[in-house]
Amino acid sequence: MIVALSFDDGYMGHMEIARLLSRLGIKATFFVITHLKYFEGKPLLTINDELIAELSALGHEVASHTCTHRVLVDLSTDELKYELKESRRYLEDITGKEVLGLAYPYGIYNLRVIKIVKDYYYYARATDLFVFDDPLNINFNRYRIGAVGLRSLHKLLLHMLNPHYRGKIKPVIFIHNIKKSRLLLLIDILKLLGVSFITLKDLVNMVSSI
Repeated sequence: MIVALSFDDGYMGHMEIARLLSRLGIKATFFVITHLKYFEGKPLLTINDELIAELSALGHEVASHTCTHRVLVDLSTDELKYELKESRRYLEDITGKEVLGLAYPYGIYNLRVIKIVKDYYYYARATDLFVFDDPLNINFNRYRIGAVGLRSLHKLLLHMLNPHYRGKIKPVIFIHNIKKSRLLLLIDILKLLGVSFITLKDLVNMVSSI
């Protein structure tokens, strides 16, 4: 089974995790807030753009979490386009690579948001809080990708052990902050279940080609 690990917000602490994952041969996706230096009182990678470039150089996917992490459904069309376009441009200027993915701030979106997001991104990821209809991505939709947070991880593991779901689910895990010891434990458990790890971009490409 394939699992995509994704990390939200782009905290400075994610750099240590990115380096650890790289040493383990694991590539992940990091959704970065681009136009803030701090979020919820914590420093972001934007304090030092060279760290964002290093994320990409390590082989991880660098993707957008918008410019300022506002609730997209509350924005005017012009505001929404700015958040999407400028965040992508910022990351592409730093990494020199095309930015394909977006994570909806707070996992909140609607049909209007999706329609505009399609003009700027290849895929968009939500959270388990707002995709109750298909949290395991059984019916995969590139702009309504469900993800499981650490609080709901036990539910994902139970589904992965259930023969009824074997081969059907396409798991995506989203993480904000996690201790290295807990991350290593999570990786060990998933490896025991026969999981291999790829970026979310690669997971989307894999599903889209089927």
